[in-house]
Amino acid sequence: MYKPSYGYCIIMLIMIFGVTACGSTSINNYKSEKTVSVKDESTWNYRSEKVEKAQNIASADPESLQDDDFEVSYRSHKIDKNTDIKELIHKWGYSEGFEANNRGYNSGNGTYRRWSLSYPNYEEPEIRFVVLSKIELEGEELVDGESYLVAVSLENPKFKTKRGLKIGDTLGKVLQLYGKPSIVTNGSLLYSKNGLHLRIQWDTETEKVNNIFIEYNMEKSIEQQRSADYVEEDAQPDPDLEPYTIQREQSFTTILNGWGEVKFISTLKDEDTNDLIQAKLFFGS
Repeated sequence: MYKPSYGYCIIMLIMIFGVTACGSTSINNYKSEKTVSVKDESTWNYRSEKVEKAQNIASADPESLQDDDFEVSYRSHKIDKNTDIKELIHKWGYSEGFEANNRGYNSGNGTYRRWSLSYPNYEEPEIRFVVLSKIELEGEELVDGESYLVAVSLENPKFKTKRGLKIGDTLGKVLQLYGKPSIVTNGSLLYSKNGLHLRIQWDTETEKVNNIFIEYNMEKSIEQQRSADYVEEDAQPDPDLEPYTIQREQSFTTILNGWGEVKFISTLKDEDTNDLIQAKLFFGS
């Protein structure tokens, strides 16, 4: 009977262990590859979005903000913190829907009213101007007196910021164009310089820009409106005028369309000679 040699047995053992090791390695590789494949397949979109955002943020190295980054153009007219709102109204009118939308009224008191001017109309605006106006009495009619632009809101994707951002752009593009924001809240990025603010609102689900809001004189408008809200009951109608005596029985508060709450104050003024008493009607908060 043939008896295998000792050397032959050793060779056979080596071959058996080799095959077993290869098989084990192949199984492990297969399991590993399959597991990775499943994970990649189920999280591919999520991972690619995160990678894209990370790349966008890492590559974002924009120039520092300048004042002209807060400018926009509408109908070939430059809009900035010095825009004369009455000049715009003279050129373009009040647009369709102004009266129907309560003369654009947002808020107000007896001294100021905050209101919006939307173009080309109020139903489908492309751009919206936020204005603060001092209420004045012209004859027997209340009118917008001294007015200034508080802010502008871009409402249509065909209008872009100075750096090319528009509604519908991704959050990644915002970071590429403007870099790190001054303030981040859920759904809002704020960029500020010299009292000017660029507020970019974005949809938290789609992560795309849905509004671009540029503030020019927001702090000033809030301060003026707040100071007018807290005029003391016995204060004079205007500290720059000579003292008047308020006739309370002939003074009243009412709500006027487009103006909000308005207080009419009837007064008397004693002349130095005491031979003439002048009556005057003020309106205020």
